[in-house]
Amino acid sequence: MVELQKTFSFDEDILPHLLRKEKNAEAIKKRLQVRIVGQERDHAIILSWNDSGPSGTAGHKVTYFGLYEPSQHHLKLLFIHDKKVVVAGASVNQERTLLAFTVTERYYGLVDDPSCSDIPAIYKSFLAEIRPQNRIFSLKIERYTFQRVQFLYGEYLGYGSASKKESHMLFLHHKEAIGLYHIPMARFGDKGMIMSGQPRTQQVTDEFIWAQWDSQNQRLYLVYPKYQSVSSELDDEQDVKPDLMFAAYQFNERSTHVKVLKFPLPFPDVDLFAKTSHPEYLDLALAQTVSERHVNIQVVTLPGKGSFYICLQHPIAGDTKESKRTSGESAEPSSQLEYSIYALHHDDYLMVFLPGHFLHLLNCSTEREPCHHIILQGDAVPKFSSDDCVPNEPRMLLYLNKELSTTLQTGPYMFDSISGNAFKYSFDKAALADLFGRTHMPSTRLAILHLAVIHLRDLNLIKKIFEHLSHDPASPECLDLLQEYLVGATYGTFRRELEREAITLIPFTCVDTYRGHLEKDINRKRIAQISCSFVRDIPIEFQNVKNKMKQGDFWTALLQNTKRLPPRFKLKAPNADFFEQECDSEEETIDRLASHLQNHLPREAKLKIQNIAIEYVKCQARQSEQLLRLFNQALEFTDNPFTLPLCLRGAMREVVFFQLVERYCTAVTDLSFPLPTGFRTSMTCLGFRCLDRRMFLQYVDNGVLHLKKGFISRLVEEFDGEREEEDFVFQIICRLKHASAKDALLHWEHPFKARYLSQRLVEELLIKDNTGGLRENLEYSYCGARDGIPGGSSLSDAESPPDADLDAFRPLATLMTALRNSAAGDGSRQTVSQADLDYIEERALLETQRETVGSLGTIPF
Repeated sequence: MVELQKTFSFDEDILPHLLRKEKNAEAIKKRLQVRIVGQERDHAIILSWNDSGPSGTAGHKVTYFGLYEPSQHHLKLLFIHDKKVVVAGASVNQERTLLAFTVTERYYGLVDDPSCSDIPAIYKSFLAEIRPQNRIFSLKIERYTFQRVQFLYGEYLGYGSASKKESHMLFLHHKEAIGLYHIPMARFGDKGMIMSGQPRTQQVTDEFIWAQWDSQNQRLYLVYPKYQSVSSELDDEQDVKPDLMFAAYQFNERSTHVKVLKFPLPFPDVDLFAKTSHPEYLDLALAQTVSERHVNIQVVTLPGKGSFYICLQHPIAGDTKESKRTSGESAEPSSQLEYSIYALHHDDYLMVFLPGHFLHLLNCSTEREPCHHIILQGDAVPKFSSDDCVPNEPRMLLYLNKELSTTLQTGPYMFDSISGNAFKYSFDKAALADLFGRTHMPSTRLAILHLAVIHLRDLNLIKKIFEHLSHDPASPECLDLLQEYLVGATYGTFRRELEREAITLIPFTCVDTYRGHLEKDINRKRIAQISCSFVRDIPIEFQNVKNKMKQGDFWTALLQNTKRLPPRFKLKAPNADFFEQECDSEEETIDRLASHLQNHLPREAKLKIQNIAIEYVKCQARQSEQLLRLFNQALEFTDNPFTLPLCLRGAMREVVFFQLVERYCTAVTDLSFPLPTGFRTSMTCLGFRCLDRRMFLQYVDNGVLHLKKGFISRLVEEFDGEREEEDFVFQIICRLKHASAKDALLHWEHPFKARYLSQRLVEELLIKDNTGGLRENLEYSYCGARDGIPGGSSLSDAESPPDADLDAFRPLATLMTALRNSAAGDGSRQTVSQADLDYIEERALLETQRETVGSLGTIPF
């Protein structure tokens, strides 16, 4: 689902510059002990390696520092240290005149000797002039605690001035303090620069447990202890742990450093304090953080949108437990991994990734509430290499910044410190569609559809999803998926037309937000659980944001995002008269939405609010029609199945299409979305072709299909002489209201029409009231029925009754004599004309002949 594409390889991009004429790359890499020790804001990568000195003296090793430019694929030498050291980290200033680096040493034993791993290392930091290579200075701080040096980049105070230039360097000393060194610089020769005096030092903060440096945005995040005053009531032996505070600093040209954010760390139940006698650290290239190895915290931000996440992996307590396997499988050690994420805001997905093991995509953006998370396990998770499944192999997610050769887009890219490869990650659309079809979790299918509709907006992926959906239209998930598409597609289209304040009021999903997520395997065994809760009692302090930050800056956007989101508009179920009053329902939606927007956006003009509501309903209508088109495309129809003749029985694809349309109709009406014009007629025509006769009548009787005028018109036009269908058509007509049924019969060119009209005329003559006499005036007009035949009568059959049969058919002659006498005896009232009586006589004989297949001799008199 997530595809990893290699964008950088240490062995392919950097190592060839050091091979010279030798061909055994692995041997050279091992002998030189080449490693990445840092990366700057301009993407330059700092390397260190050990080799013989420039003089070539055998047995005397020195340490080299090099600078690799990824955009130019060029490696140049920066500095040569006069002895061999193990470099823990390095940084170079933006003028390439100063190099700061940290080394590790031991009082006894070798740092790189595995047998001495239990002996704590000593950290030392140095500052060297490199253009020209002149002097090297020690910061004279030797501790067991980790140190890191980092130059600031940007137009800081003193830059651009001919009289004074400064380089600014952060010095992070774990558990001690963070200091800022302002180093005065002066020109030396034509191109050189050297230190012109003692650095000025400025303390940023004192003791800290964890820190992270964001080189691209020049931000510093840290967690530090806040000690409480000792109370005399507490027992002397009682261990009182300090509270942990989180703080963020911004470094920019307006001020060297500004504290912009402070609040208590929102993970009170997690113990981050060390349990060992001496600190233990991970030795990782390109690590952004300074902390002990058991602390894994990452701050993730998204520029421009004000997204701010604090991600914490809970320390693993105790030994790994053995997972029981069935017979024939080997027992493998497994452990339960737990992490917490604090979202300070309220775009896009946050990826929690352990290569080869699991990948979680958490949907918690600045614009939308958390929901629709995607959880992948096992083979669906991409790997950095074939060694990713080694149980005891520790990994931390590292970043490498690199410009793309075709665009100005930069990383960060995921960096694997073991292989030295960096990877660009992107969504694999084909894998997403495949996962939609084979996953056993309905929530995963909903999440993939949500991802495709709102985030990726990829029409081809959406088509593939609906192709999978068409394979099982009777699935109980189908309705939820259709509703999710309608709401999500409307939101995704409409959000581009609205300002941020208004779009936060528009619904984007049908599921409940802020709810937990439980992932199970095919055997219903829990494999992951995600819960969401509010942290309401944390006091968040924004400092210096409005007066020292630019408008539109990340921190101002984050401050705006911390405001509480108003409730979104609710798409309520339609009322009982929705099917008969679709236009009224649209007006009701407009009025309700306008009222909701006005309540939460009181400063907006009423006309603007009304226009937003109208455009939203129009957008609903467009997405409703688009969904029907997706059905057609998924089933690959060349002709519109709605317009095919009613006499053609539906093929299997059309039956599937009808099932989708049926669920579409339910989804649209449940959400009060507008139906396309003429949809009720089209759906009934499709149901007539795809359902058996009995089922069709049940659909009509239960209000699923509606007998609209358009369908009835097509019905009476297409079924005009088929004897096997006449009863079914008559059953349909009988379900109409009186006026509609009468109109349908008058337009039905079928022998039954003439028989029906004749029967009504006979009833008029035979039905009398108690006073002797008024016929029921049914107000039928037979002019059209009589104009089509000679003598005023209309016969839909081409047959004409022979006169001999008419004179000889005594039962009919007796009936007609009685009818004529009845008509003549009612002379004071409106009478039936002679043409009406002739019409009755002819129709009676024709129907008798038709019923007896033309043989009057078979009729018993």
